[in-house]
Amino acid sequence: MSIPSPRRSWLLTHAIGGSTISYDMFKTSSIDRLSSIDECHYTSDSAVFYTYLHFAEQITKPMLASFMEKLRTEHNVLLFDLFGYDAIFASSRENDLTDHPGFKMIFHHYKTKHPNFKQCTDGKPEVSKGLLRKFDSISRVKELVGARNKKLLSFVESMERENQESQNKTEMINVLQEQMLELEARLEMYSEMLGDFRFSCHVMRSRIEDYLDNETRNMILADALGKPLRLC
Repeated sequence: MSIPSPRRSWLLTHAIGGSTISYDMFKTSSIDRLSSIDECHYTSDSAVFYTYLHFAEQITKPMLASFMEKLRTEHNVLLFDLFGYDAIFASSRENDLTDHPGFKMIFHHYKTKHPNFKQCTDGKPEVSKGLLRKFDSISRVKELVGARNKKLLSFVESMERENQESQNKTEMINVLQEQMLELEARLEMYSEMLGDFRFSCHVMRSRIEDYLDNETRNMILADALGKPLRLC
């Protein structure tokens, strides 16, 4: 199973015997990316909590896994793998988050106003934006169209897939741009370090040449095979 790239939308599965996950747990985090959370919706069946999270910033799986370990220690949140799905799940090339059984249950409970469904958007108990609302709008359109015209329904579904692929490509472009900026920053840092190292080598060579006799200087500036040692 491939590791998903940094994403804004994540789905967590955790055991019913532990605590639920709340919006405030992330909002009060000292990690800026995690505190950018704007959606936290969850529901449950008899054994598992299903929690959908959305962040304004891109989040990596290792970052989320590290925070979940903290929640396990402090709040007894116990991650639970479903068969075929990681406990920390996001869309990848092979699997879309909306196909996850946990997301389908969250959406079903949201639509049917199930008492287990709890919602939070920007700190308010509502679903006012995001993937659930968008998925609800698309499902209503598909129900309406499907009842009237099967060919048109097929066209709508095709357009939906193309739109999702386009969004995935846009997210990937954003991730690659962020990674490129990080690499450029590292390259600049290493270039500065190399400049400092070359200057230190120059100073060392100058001191050796100024203060030592030729025999001692040649011995110091030679490698194990007796060849001249190039410091820079």
